[in-house]
Amino acid sequence: MNSLVILLAVLTGLALAAALLSFASLFHAQRMARASRARTQEVEDRIEATLRMTEAGIEALTTELRDLEQQPAFSAGPAAPRSGFNLGKRTQALRMHRHGDSPEKIASTLELPRQEVELLLKVQRIVLNNI
Repeated sequence: MNSLVILLAVLTGLALAAALLSFASLFHAQRMARASRARTQEVEDRIEATLRMTEAGIEALTTELRDLEQQPAFSAGPAAPRSGFNLGKRTQALRMHRHGDSPEKIASTLELPRQEVELLLKVQRIVLNNI
């Protein structure tokens, strides 16, 4: 009979340990669920704040767009192309060439593209050869 009491005591101890472990697991699960809800609430609050800021930005842009639509349209048209050679620069370029300056130096001095200076010199050579 003594061994039967010991066996029942051991089984009772195991049952109590299992119940205690179950309660501890349940308590831990509840604590994790509360923490998860708290984190979820923080994320939702941040999302709401971001959404409010985005809506405010959209409203500001909408207002700005309405203001711009109410302003008169300004159309300047394309800018007129800058004239490369005027008579004075053409004369200077030809004079510098006669004095022996290179096309690169002429272009940098007169602030003109080198290709335009070379074209002017070629045209001048053609005109002189045809005379």
